[in-house]
Amino acid sequence: MPAQIYIDTIDLLTEVVTVEPLNLDGDLPDSYPHLRLKKTGHKETLPLQVVQMENAFLRVLVSPALGGRIISIFDKRNEREVIPPLQEISLAEGGSRGLVLSQGIEFMAGKGGRANSLGTVDFRIQEAEEPDQPVGVLMHELVIGQRIAWHGAVTLDPDLPLITIDLRVQNRSPLSQPTNNGLQANLGNGWKAFDRAVYSEERRAGLAIETLPSDVYLESIGSIWKWHAPTARAGMIGPDRVEELKFRITPFSFVDAEEVSHVIAGSAGALRVGKTKLSIQVSDPVLDGKMFILTGSGQTLEAPANLYPEAVTEIEFATLPEPPRGFVLRSSDQAVLLEWDESSVSVPAKHPDPAPGMWPAPGESWLESQLKNGAEDFTLGLQSPGIEAACHVAQAVAFCRNKEWDSALESLDKSLNFNAEDHLVWWLKAAIKRESGNQDDDRPELMNAHFLAPLEPVLRAEAFLSQPVSEGKEPNPVLKPVADNPDAALEVACLLIKVGFEESLARFVDECLRHAESPMLRYLLAHQLLSKTRMEASAAEHVMLAGRCPLEPPFPWRAEEWSAIRALAKAFPSDERLATLMKLDR
Repeated sequence: MPAQIYIDTIDLLTEVVTVEPLNLDGDLPDSYPHLRLKKTGHKETLPLQVVQMENAFLRVLVSPALGGRIISIFDKRNEREVIPPLQEISLAEGGSRGLVLSQGIEFMAGKGGRANSLGTVDFRIQEAEEPDQPVGVLMHELVIGQRIAWHGAVTLDPDLPLITIDLRVQNRSPLSQPTNNGLQANLGNGWKAFDRAVYSEERRAGLAIETLPSDVYLESIGSIWKWHAPTARAGMIGPDRVEELKFRITPFSFVDAEEVSHVIAGSAGALRVGKTKLSIQVSDPVLDGKMFILTGSGQTLEAPANLYPEAVTEIEFATLPEPPRGFVLRSSDQAVLLEWDESSVSVPAKHPDPAPGMWPAPGESWLESQLKNGAEDFTLGLQSPGIEAACHVAQAVAFCRNKEWDSALESLDKSLNFNAEDHLVWWLKAAIKRESGNQDDDRPELMNAHFLAPLEPVLRAEAFLSQPVSEGKEPNPVLKPVADNPDAALEVACLLIKVGFEESLARFVDECLRHAESPMLRYLLAHQLLSKTRMEASAAEHVMLAGRCPLEPPFPWRAEEWSAIRALAKAFPSDERLATLMKLDR
């Protein structure tokens, strides 16, 4: 059967939580600008949105409403719940916000645990246009409190029991950021690591997890497993850098219980070495292959191999002259699919310590000083390895503010020579051409940006800004997904402020306010009106309207937000809401 995907809703008994209010006169929580969570002591049956993917071998459930985690993997071949579905959402204490859900496989990005691991991420399903194409769910999240974003994709192969996970982490800052990129799984107790696989004897099932193009580093902390990408800059991501990781997850399962001494698994399948037999499950049919068994006395036994994913092949030790101490499965073209010998190491590799002195890069302190002082010349930093791309982007931004469009485009092209994966640079190239009136019909820069990050909110904003100005009063549907996400709208507004696109900012904010009220958007626009124009009355009106809104998230944390709050609090000293926000300025 071809792979299928659809959006569904399941009802789950859920612990109801609330947020702890900010103590304006005390210390801010470590999770700021997120609020800490606490249990109410009540449970309710609530709907949970999920994405279900299915092929002939697997059924996979992903929940964008729970941080984009995989919440269930069912192996149809042997009717095994490799990761059992949630029976209820039961939260435990822990994490930066006080509560965590210990279930499933989730993305890791940003410092510490993800603050939004229990929240909703932006997503879009990807259906197969042809029967031989995979299906998948694309996801995106701005890591609030850090200038970091991640883009994830979970795809299911149409013909194999294979789940592919792509993770793309972007540093949106010109300075290094702490981050811990990879996957984290809470599989419960009783799981054991074997090289690049984990296996549960109780479930008679396991997962082979590989990273491409390199091997995975596996850590276990109690019942929590973490798969990190091997990287020289472990724990940090450099200025304006993008790190791309790819994981292949191959679930496997067996029919009966067997005390296990070793498991070998990968994308080709799995071999379970038990006390009384070898059990083999392949992911793809093996026709006209060969199996080789090495016995304790050094004798090699050979047998033809015609294996199918739907069935587990078993080799009883009682049928052999003596117990085996090695096994090899080869395909018809002699490629090694599975290989084991009794000396195989079953201790997982550990995540390496960060490479000393690599990040932050040596020139970052100079770059930070230049940015703080409002410098417009960043050429000296181009001699510092590691910050070349960031310096070219900073130079382009300075040119944008001065409307020197050709020079800005030249700097962006130079930045792409060092980091062609930065979709914000591709977006800025397209936006400069729009601002300067030299917009291409096909806009190839936007095509590149959409390919790299299809759910990036500034790209949807660019689609709106590229349309002719409408005289109607109805909200523009193109901008609705961004306007309905306050954090995404603020991120776009701050990007427009950073590059000096004042007219685009005003148009963007006005349109967002047609969809939903946002006091912080009003403050950002009021600050620009106050500092860049003579429209003091309009600025005062936005401040007054924002002052009528309750004090609730999102709270200020970006540099552009704090610049606006500080300037407006000085300009409007009697405004109570601004005075209250200033108490958060630590």
